[in-house]
Amino acid sequence: MYRQRLTAYRIVRSLVLGIYFLITLMMLLGLLRATVLTAADIPVFFAASTGLGLLQAVLLLAAAQGVYFTPGSTYGTFLGELARRKGHALLFGAFVAMVVVAFSFAAFVKPAGVRTVVDFAGNVLPAAAVPQGLVVLIVALFTFFLAYPTVLMLFAASRVSEQKLRGSLFGLGLGWVAVSGVYVATEVYMWTAGYDATALMYLANSVIFYAVIRNFRRSASLSGFVEGDAAPLQDLGTGGGEVGMSRLTESLAGKKLLYEVDPRAPYDATLRKTLEEFARAGHAVFVFTPKASPLHGALAGSVGLKFFLTTNGVSYMKVTDNTAEILLPQSDTAIFLDVVDKTLQSRKGRVVFLFDSVSEMLLMSGVEKTYKFLKQFLELLHESWSTGLFLFIAGAHEPKDVNVLKAIFPNQLVEDQAGTRLVK
Repeated sequence: MYRQRLTAYRIVRSLVLGIYFLITLMMLLGLLRATVLTAADIPVFFAASTGLGLLQAVLLLAAAQGVYFTPGSTYGTFLGELARRKGHALLFGAFVAMVVVAFSFAAFVKPAGVRTVVDFAGNVLPAAAVPQGLVVLIVALFTFFLAYPTVLMLFAASRVSEQKLRGSLFGLGLGWVAVSGVYVATEVYMWTAGYDATALMYLANSVIFYAVIRNFRRSASLSGFVEGDAAPLQDLGTGGGEVGMSRLTESLAGKKLLYEVDPRAPYDATLRKTLEEFARAGHAVFVFTPKASPLHGALAGSVGLKFFLTTNGVSYMKVTDNTAEILLPQSDTAIFLDVVDKTLQSRKGRVVFLFDSVSEMLLMSGVEKTYKFLKQFLELLHESWSTGLFLFIAGAHEPKDVNVLKAIFPNQLVEDQAGTRLVK
């Protein structure tokens, strides 16, 4: 989760990091109870572990509200939204008040007594003898959690149009219920029956939490990457005011082109200028290129561009520390197409794709697989607001293969030492 820098769901990322930290502390406390704590330490241990568990519930509630209010919530915007939404603020306050009462009850009003329990390995351990009133409070808090933050998360998921992200949000909400349910059930059973399954509970919850968060991280990372708010024009170096395009760039908008270049021509400079003009005009620009390619070197740092970098170093989509880059497995064209589809679904506006390169794919995969991939890519770009540029090196392939591929493009863009021209 620490590497989840691209997600649109920023408040969830940071709050989940906090929950991981609290879970780690609870596990350390549990280890101390099983190894060094004596019966005299149990009331303090119980108050501390109860407080950590209740604080987790508060963080989960805040995360659910943040996602429900807006995917881009940060702490500042979350607090503003919470203050504006009086009903949600009242429910948040009520939940926090219940948490304070429960913790005060456990720590000060009626601290836990001491009893012995047996764990799954047959060891006899000291444990808390929990007052019945606190058990009732904990069950009430869990019921509140099921009725409010879980429902908020499911409502937030239902409003997401992208199917995979919607599914991961549903999984996140249900995963929280599963984790909380296992925790409450295990603790209540220990308090009432004297059987300690805490270690098994932590193992089960770690597996559940890891699975749902990993799925959410991948989906939300792509969503945040492609849905990021368009930068203001002045931030793109225009100085504000009306944005213009060159005649060449304007003629390319909405077209799907095989971009045939002479390697001796300065096509990388042409591409940089063209793509930056698209970005300044409000188009979302995405570049598919190998991580170590010369074109990546030429375009890196260009204003407004985002990169899907292909590499043999990953087997799935992977975020990086650079917020303008995502890594994709180089040989998995199915992932390429899936990313394109989800990007188009998320943006619902003017999008530009540059694919580097058709020539490399033709050499690696052959004409049949390349043809099939390009056909599928072009089908995804059927909307008039999407633009596709497919880089192709002139003179590097058999004429018959070139003719097969050219036949599926309605337009070709040619750049050689004589200049750049659009060919119908």
